Amino acid sequence: MSKIAFNERVVLVDILAILFGISSWIEVNGVWVETPILVQRLPESWNLAAYVVVITQLANIGPIIYSILKFKFTLKSIESPAIHVTLLIGSLSCLLLSVFWDRITEINGNPHSVAFLVLVTLLAVVDCTTSVLYLPFMAHFKSKYLMSYLIGQGLSGLVPSVVALIQGVGGNPKCVNSTTDPNKVIPEYSDPRFSVNVFMIFLMVMVLVSWLAFILLNHYKLCQTERVSHKDDSDEINRLRAVTNNEESDSNCEKSSEESALKLEKRLKQTNDRNISRHSFGVLLITQAYICALTNGVLPSIQSYSCLPYGNTTYHLTVTLSSIANPIACFIAFYIKPSIIKRTLPAVIIVGTVCVAYIIVTAVMSPTPPLQDLISGKVLIVLVWIAFTALFSYSRACIATILRNTSTGHKSLFFCGIFTQIGSTFGAIFMFVLTNYSTIFVPFYPCNN
Repeated sequence: MSKIAFNERVVLVDILAILFGISSWIEVNGVWVETPILVQRLPESWNLAAYVVVITQLANIGPIIYSILKFKFTLKSIESPAIHVTLLIGSLSCLLLSVFWDRITEINGNPHSVAFLVLVTLLAVVDCTTSVLYLPFMAHFKSKYLMSYLIGQGLSGLVPSVVALIQGVGGNPKCVNSTTDPNKVIPEYSDPRFSVNVFMIFLMVMVLVSWLAFILLNHYKLCQTERVSHKDDSDEINRLRAVTNNEESDSNCEKSSEESALKLEKRLKQTNDRNISRHSFGVLLITQAYICALTNGVLPSIQSYSCLPYGNTTYHLTVTLSSIANPIACFIAFYIKPSIIKRTLPAVIIVGTVCVAYIIVTAVMSPTPPLQDLISGKVLIVLVWIAFTALFSYSRACIATILRNTSTGHKSLFFCGIFTQIGSTFGAIFMFVLTNYSTIFVPFYPCNN
């Protein structure tokens, strides 16, 4: 295959990075967008979402185990095998879910979907581990391909959402009289165009495609040309200084010595540009944790409270269009110069926080949020969710880019993944306690409100 390049990029590597990034969270995102169908068929009913949130956070045992292995063994020796294992577990779990997702087990006389919860736990372990596994792997490639991976990561939410809408998850339910109690009105949902089994098979196929992309990134010769080595800058500086000193010791090469000194000065300047202070590094990691606490923990836990009072259609439009905003925001960040990123990042985070505040207000006021019965209210809540997703997705991409371009890019991205999980875990547990053990958030029932 010939080398297809655009502005000195190897397009094949971009495509493979996107396909590889899709597997990062597609399993858990797929289960999440399938929840409206699952809650109608599994005994946990509407508590199923709470189970999935808790399972996802308990799955952080995966990153912990990998971190322990990382410090016991060299990172390079376990990185590729660990990725192969996660992709294997992910694909097998999706296959088993397609068969056993609706198997019911009685525990103390109460029905539970044990098979579903166990397999979802495996998927969550896989997806959580990708945060500290996939980003450092992408650091082996030139920094320009990091955005392609982040776009793929964004598509891991978009792709299953679009498929779920095609499946027929969306649409407002009809309120009909109960067959067991004529005085009771219950919601009636239309049957999906294809079953949960088919949806899980689709997720498995996507994971297998990502696995193939990873294999090609690791072994295909054309992709190898876009990899970079990570040498300590101090070693490189000492090497340059040694070369310069040797040249200066030659009295017959005065001109060459001056040129070498200029080259050294230029290289040192480039190295200084890639350095980052401990304070700035800490601020970026804390900011990453804050963003992830909101995007992966707090707001997903209250999305139904914020959107469902405006209608089921509004809710699913919010999920889908927000997912579209994610990769678009990453794509935009790809074209922004690093100097502009550093200047605009604080303002972007502030505006995103304002959107978060409005979303929380609508959730707290459920089941009667502002402008509930007006078209403007429905449009506003969709736009705010899209803006929040786009701004914080852009911010995460910018932080990853800044850290990737530091002199210790590989290690910096590893810590970025750690703080991603810390923020996500804290946000999810905090909101789980509020939604389950307080009366702050009141659910919306379409036929009882």
